[in-house]
Amino acid sequence: MRQWYAALSMVLWVLPPAAVRATGSVTAEADVLHEVAQIRAETGLSGSGVKVGIIGLGILTWGNAVASGDLPSDLQVLDTEGGSDETIAFAEIIHDLAPNAALLFSYARTVLDVPDAIDRIRAVTGAGEPLVILLLENVEADSIFEDWVSAQAAQEAAADGILVIVEAGDHGASHYRGAYVAGAGDLHDFGGGKTRATMELPVNCPLQVTLYWSEPAAQITSQYRLLAYNEEGTLVSVGAFHGAYAANGLALASYDYVRRPQFEIEKLSGQDRTIDVHAICADHDVKGPMLEEEQRVATGSVIGAAAAPGVLTVGALDSSAPVGRALYSPHYYSNHGPVEIFFPDTVFREKPDLMALDGQSTTQWHPANGTAVAAAVVTGMAALLAEHTGEVETVQLKVRLTDTARDLGEPGYDRSTGYGQVDLRAALDYVPVPAFGAAGLVLIGLIVGALAVGRCSQARANAIGGRV
Repeated sequence: MRQWYAALSMVLWVLPPAAVRATGSVTAEADVLHEVAQIRAETGLSGSGVKVGIIGLGILTWGNAVASGDLPSDLQVLDTEGGSDETIAFAEIIHDLAPNAALLFSYARTVLDVPDAIDRIRAVTGAGEPLVILLLENVEADSIFEDWVSAQAAQEAAADGILVIVEAGDHGASHYRGAYVAGAGDLHDFGGGKTRATMELPVNCPLQVTLYWSEPAAQITSQYRLLAYNEEGTLVSVGAFHGAYAANGLALASYDYVRRPQFEIEKLSGQDRTIDVHAICADHDVKGPMLEEEQRVATGSVIGAAAAPGVLTVGALDSSAPVGRALYSPHYYSNHGPVEIFFPDTVFREKPDLMALDGQSTTQWHPANGTAVAAAVVTGMAALLAEHTGEVETVQLKVRLTDTARDLGEPGYDRSTGYGQVDLRAALDYVPVPAFGAAGLVLIGLIVGALAVGRCSQARANAIGGRV
């Protein structure tokens, strides 16, 4: 029926129906909107034989999701269940899309825990066994200006042939970066003498604001701090240096439920540095802190493990904002590239790599939003792709997914949507371009050139009524 409607000249596009229940009490909408359920039915793929390691903050009451059928009973918890339920929703999404993939949970409270979390997953994975890792990073305690603990661990795993998928991050609309400019009272001047920045928040957004400054690990010689105010201008929090979980300078400030929070950046001592600020809502069903437009800098907001080379970095699309036939717009909060690394040398990288839908239904949130949700969607698809191809190498799977993505925005790669929207069907059908040596490329060039000359000669002959 969708094909019949789509054939009508007055129809621009036809959206698929809402998700139907496939596993458990609730099913992620991506199962239908990304046509994953249809592909499973056509191909028989289910993620069988593929392990999916999920690194996150906690899966404490996962037994409830097992009882409702939303998680498999053989989910393997490595080390500890953690201290929260945050990771359950992401595991449910993967299970919806790849119901027979073997799920493993490995706990990481901070970025310092990520290397051990990856090692625990690898220790229970056999040689040659397909493995996909979803890294749900605690980006509030990481590095902006250099590849630190989690980025190094993710990069090493990717280099060893593991497909590591990381969320791009959700602070694209609440991000600021710029060189420190001394204003009144050593407060940073955001421009025009304005030393106080203001944000708009959605209802029920427990906000955390993070400040970084550009000094390398173990060499922090300058001190900055965040001064956090409520909408009446009352000081409610002071974020001072917090060096335990970050390579670069870091200060944190938290707000309870404030609609128009404000903040200042004060330099206490040391050198003028590049400063970087971002803010997030702590709940995955609430997104959207927005800095005032003149202070908002979306570019360069991808950080931490998401910025590492070799990993697959995923941004979020809005399922309520189609822009074409089964194509969607990026969420305003999804982080943008490029990545700029300061230490030990200046390096630029293009991120994100890929986009997928968030806004997924789970037993935890209705809906669950954010780039971590989109990354879980891609992880489920990657498990099906790994089963189909039998490939265990990062490079092949990553190339399949990025080369076949549906372009969004301006033609070609761009820094808000990467290579485009994930397309599982195209990735399954993808035929890799064979590698040729120099002699092979010369031969191909000669053949193409000869064919072109032949076509030109035929065209000339036809033009004068003759034949070649």
